[in-house]
Amino acid sequence: MSVGFYSKGRWSSGYETSTVTVQERRGKVRVEWDYYRLPEVNDEFFRKHASEITQEIQDLMNSYRGHRYAASGTGLVGYVDGFPIDISTQLAYDVAEVFKRFANLRSLE
Repeated sequence: MSVGFYSKGRWSSGYETSTVTVQERRGKVRVEWDYYRLPEVNDEFFRKHASEITQEIQDLMNSYRGHRYAASGTGLVGYVDGFPIDISTQLAYDVAEVFKRFANLRSLE
């Protein structure tokens, strides 16, 4: 699971395979995630555990109380918009880690 960054009009290398992206604009940042970029072998397992993944990602966002943000989607596909860059970068890596952990769980089945 990787994180791709968009800043100053350019994507970082590896964007095409990034599970989570960070798009910086005017001091605020959008973090997007999409499980469709993971290998297809994970699809059924991820859909089966969608509520757990959603809860973990929601818990991550809730840990940054005191910051205004907009969010949409589910644990499998979604975004959060409006956090400062430092929080957004950490959130992106944390969301990618959730996907990685569930992919590892799938491989143990």
